[in-house]
Amino acid sequence: MTFSTITYVVEAGIARLTLNRPERLNSFTEEMHAEIRLALAALDADRSVRALVLSGAGRGFCAGQDLNDRSVAIGDSPPDIGVTIEKNYKPLVLRLQNLRVPTLCAVNGIAAGAGASLALACDIVIAARSASFLQAFSKIGLIPDTGGTWFLPQRVGMARALGLALLADKLPAEKAAAWGLIWDCVDDAELMPTVNRLAAQLAGAPTRALVRTREAMRAGITNSLETQLDLERDLMQELGHSHDYREGVTAFMTRRAPNFTGEQATWARRSPATRLSLSSVPAPWVAASRRWRPLPDIACCCMTPVPGLSSRRSPASAPTSTGWPKSEGSPPMPPRGRGPA
Repeated sequence: MTFSTITYVVEAGIARLTLNRPERLNSFTEEMHAEIRLALAALDADRSVRALVLSGAGRGFCAGQDLNDRSVAIGDSPPDIGVTIEKNYKPLVLRLQNLRVPTLCAVNGIAAGAGASLALACDIVIAARSASFLQAFSKIGLIPDTGGTWFLPQRVGMARALGLALLADKLPAEKAAAWGLIWDCVDDAELMPTVNRLAAQLAGAPTRALVRTREAMRAGITNSLETQLDLERDLMQELGHSHDYREGVTAFMTRRAPNFTGEQATWARRSPATRLSLSSVPAPWVAASRRWRPLPDIACCCMTPVPGLSSRRSPASAPTSTGWPKSEGSPPMPPRGRGPA
């Protein structure tokens, strides 16, 4: 797939989408929007992709809308900006917010207007120390769009959000990180090494659990506590049947690194010869497994064995290749406090 305003490559489970109009600070055009839609569609269709990295070529991340791409000259018919929002920016933000993989944004140079909101639509934002964020809409008689009026108050509070929007002052990356607008600010030379390291971490993680975490946290903004607790229950029930949960527990109990696949498949979808369905697990074991709670010590928090904290198991309770203990008669209880909640 060949593009003229972006680049898109996939390597080692990481999709990299780079805005590629450096001569115009990667500002948006109709063509760029169309190409981004094609790239994100390709990502959705490629099940090998486990994470997305969004970046900008050249000396800036994105300067927002390219005003040369639509007519605003005196005497011309005024452009219907609402149509542009509905056709391009709204679908772009919603697509990023609901992507089936976690998203990571690398901000270098300026992120202005829709470019700033584009970055904030990603799950994790890392900015170079020389980068800055700018809400310049008030300088041309508009309001922050591309979700800016939604992202800013949530991230930095109403007072700071209004100050950024009304005064249209640049927000340096260091202050953006201090305010909680972005995840981190790093030295310019460390931007891409940091982003690449985090992208590899995300690509090797349990993808479905990461996406469900994102969904739950966003739902919590408007949910009542009781509704949120119900949502957590339902999502835990769903994820508890996933391959990655089973793999994570097995890896934890056998003291090895997990090999998450990010697959959506649950145990029940596996072939009868290889799956271990809940119905085949003796009831006492299921009940006991639901009572697992990690010990309140650093060993459980970081999942690293600590001398003096017992993790010895008898052969009968050692995990098998299926991830569950062998059973003779009544199934053994799980090791005290040594499993995930």
